[in-house]
Amino acid sequence: MGIRPEIDGFPSSDPQQPGLVLHDPTGISTAMLLVPPALVPALAEDPLPPELAAALSEAGFLEDDNYARLRDSFTRAETLRARHGGPGNYPTEGVALRQLFDTWFARPGLERPLHAIAAPHASPEPARGSYVSAYTALAASLTKTEAAGKTFVVLGTSHQGARDRFGMTRKRFVTPVGESRTRLPEPLAKLAEMEDPCFAVEHSIEFQVVFLQYLYGPDIEIVPILCGPLTSPRHPFLEALGEWSEREGDRLRWVLGVDMAHKGPRYGDREARRAYTDSMVEIDQRDRDRIAALAAGDRDTFWAQVRERNDDLNWCGTAPFYSYLAAHPSMRGELLTYEHWQIDPRSVVTFAGMTFGRG
Repeated sequence: MGIRPEIDGFPSSDPQQPGLVLHDPTGISTAMLLVPPALVPALAEDPLPPELAAALSEAGFLEDDNYARLRDSFTRAETLRARHGGPGNYPTEGVALRQLFDTWFARPGLERPLHAIAAPHASPEPARGSYVSAYTALAASLTKTEAAGKTFVVLGTSHQGARDRFGMTRKRFVTPVGESRTRLPEPLAKLAEMEDPCFAVEHSIEFQVVFLQYLYGPDIEIVPILCGPLTSPRHPFLEALGEWSEREGDRLRWVLGVDMAHKGPRYGDREARRAYTDSMVEIDQRDRDRIAALAAGDRDTFWAQVRERNDDLNWCGTAPFYSYLAAHPSMRGELLTYEHWQIDPRSVVTFAGMTFGRG
């Protein structure tokens, strides 16, 4: 019985409890196991020391009967529980979440018809300006009563899924606000992979569901779609997505969970970056050039910009953006908010709030 190959680890950040923290990125096991420094080398032994093997088995990290039970339970479950609440993201208790978001959304937005919004999937607190601008625009265009007859299609960046893969799930999302409904359209499902483990740990969808539930109630109907990195601008799923959207018409509203550039040593760059300074001037302008192509509905120019320099901007929203434009060539966008986030002392993430509509 070996350690499951997908089990991942990172150094403990607590100097009082050093070691390697193991976790399951698929979400099938929710355990976190701290392996003391003296035992870390033993993780490579075969067989494993008995006490270490017992702890790994109990956590669900070994390919054994306990993991099989956890996997079967995960597969049978009809819901996915939110995993990303907490400091910097959103409160894990419903009343506290609503109280916080009430302060964020105190100002009403300008009424205008729209078809889609693009909001970040970065942590909500540092990305607050972009989240609020996008969702305020959505709230102004669609009342709670009107939303009862709509389906929200959420296109999220897939951080776990394979390239050129679109993922879907039948499971309902459970957050501090409540439990949403999930719809699985057959024309899309037959071209997608059922990626329940990816959805279980994916924040790009979860954050959008929380904001939608805050605005429109817990039992919103959603079609969640994870978009893996695209290596080609042509994919049969995109054609099916456009045809399905045209048939559904005004019943749908679209939400894109997207970040933009990731620059600095944290993302493999040699050069340190500081938000809103000279070190980000070129990045800022290249971001805005891409945003202009998105706003013009020009997916060919956008694709060419992404392919330039092998996407050294590390945009973490290319696939959802492109998928939306490919399915809706008549839509045009508007930039509401554009921001830099100093995610660590030497690295920066950028993101924006946008709307899309006809003409």
